[in-house]
Amino acid sequence: MDPGMHYTEAREKEFWAKQGGAWIRYIVAVTFQSLDRNITEVLEQHCHRPLVNGVHLALDWVFATQKDALRAGDFAKHHIVKRGHRGSHPIDRFKESDYYGRRGSRNTLAIYADKQYRHGAGYACHLEARLQGRAALTERGIRSLRDLLTFDHRAFWQRNLRLVVFDRRRLGKRVTGRHLSSAPRITGHGAFIYDNDLRAGDTYIRAAGSPTAVLATLRQHGMAAAGVYHEFDHTAYLP
Repeated sequence: MDPGMHYTEAREKEFWAKQGGAWIRYIVAVTFQSLDRNITEVLEQHCHRPLVNGVHLALDWVFATQKDALRAGDFAKHHIVKRGHRGSHPIDRFKESDYYGRRGSRNTLAIYADKQYRHGAGYACHLEARLQGRAALTERGIRSLRDLLTFDHRAFWQRNLRLVVFDRRRLGKRVTGRHLSSAPRITGHGAFIYDNDLRAGDTYIRAAGSPTAVLATLRQHGMAAAGVYHEFDHTAYLP
């Protein structure tokens, strides 16, 4: 039906679910790169209540050159904060891809920018929100295949794309236990001027690895994040 379809045969004792007091066995798992009305109708005709238990929602920023796409990927990794994350180590890295959220969790975010755009010419910085499990999908209004046909992707990214920029000097004051309104700590070494607060903030960001990790680590150590960053308008980055 779809050249991008991935078909997986069930193993023993796999794909069981209880419905109406009876145990139902699901024979196969089918993964689509995209879904249209024709595929939906075929599945509904041949499957009894096909379940949707995982969805990847993609946002692509497309560029003419790979260099520009990689620059956009660096921008994303330095400014995106994954909503709802509470852990202290939010990123896994595999080759050129960054993954926000623990492996196998019901809500993760993947970012990569080293591949060609799948749907046309050019290269893309690819953001992918990976939702896994019925509860995560139901929270976002996805209960059936047909819900995917009318899903509002722009509204989803409007809610979930969060871009922040840190005031590195104020962050440095926060992590070194100083009041945010305190005077700058400037040290002179001959002709070289050293901004201690700015350097502390930069070191903290570099050690954490991402804005998400910075905020998570602040929370973990009981430090308030208010006043050390602000969100900026993301309208231009929406689909």
